[in-house]
Amino acid sequence: MEVARVSVKLRSASGQADADADAVGALLREHGPNQWNWLPEDGVATTLAELALGVSHAELAVGDAGALLGALVWRFEDRYPALRPTELPSDQAVFVVEAVVHRDAAGQGLGVKLLNAAIAAARRAGATWLVADRHDENAASAGMMRKAGMVEIDNYADPARRPAGNRRSAVCAIHL
Repeated sequence: MEVARVSVKLRSASGQADADADAVGALLREHGPNQWNWLPEDGVATTLAELALGVSHAELAVGDAGALLGALVWRFEDRYPALRPTELPSDQAVFVVEAVVHRDAAGQGLGVKLLNAAIAAARRAGATWLVADRHDENAASAGMMRKAGMVEIDNYADPARRPAGNRRSAVCAIHL
C-alpha cells in the first residue's frame, strides 16, 4: 500500500470496542515488529482486550479511504511511580502502551499527531502525568516524543525487553 501525503483524520477509538481493537491489532502485528519494539503476543492480546473493553484508550489516524494508518494506545497506569513527581497523584498517571504507524505512512508526522492527541485526551480525562518508554536507540520514537514535548527522565538496562542494540530502555514523560 503506497501512502503518499494523504489527508488524515484523527479520532479516538474509545467506545468503538471490537472493530477498532481488531484494526489496531492488525496494524500493530503487521507494522509494529522491528528490532526496537517489544511485542509479546500475550501483551498485545491483553492490550487489545483492554481497548475493546474501554479500559485502554487509543487515538487513531485514518486515511482518505478509511484505512488505519496509525494508532497510539494509552491507559491510566502509574508504570514508573518512582519517577513521577510526588505532588502528582498516582491515579492521574497515564502510560503509553503502544504506538504504531503504517510503514508506508512513516515520516509524515503521524506519530507526533497521535501522541499530541493522546496528551490532549488524557488531559481531558483528568491525567496530570504521561509517561512512555522506548528502546534507547529508537531514533524515530525518540523524535516523536521530543516533538510532543516529552523529556527523557530515566534510562536503564532492560535486556529482557530489549534484545537488540544497547539493550536499554529510555523513559520519557510530560507533565500535563
